[in-house]
Amino acid sequence: MLITYMIKNKKISISFKNKIVLITGASRGIGKDISNKFNSLGAKTINLSSSDFDLGNNDDLNNLKNFIKKQKRIDI
Repeated sequence: MLITYMIKNKKISISFKNKIVLITGASRGIGKDISNKFNSLGAKTINLSSSDFDLGNNDDLNNLKNFIKKQKRIDI
């Protein structure tokens, strides 16, 4: 909230231009809001939701690990 207030009131300027941000829980709620905020600040986001991977399943956990490894880079 403080950062949003400071950005709106021109107290600080934040840019995430050309940064790649990995966001979990991005399909709704806070995760979706965070994704939208990073996008509005110039970031490219990789959005994951609980329906993408079941972290209680070892195969899905390995698939997630491999998915992350395949990304060219993740900044945040």
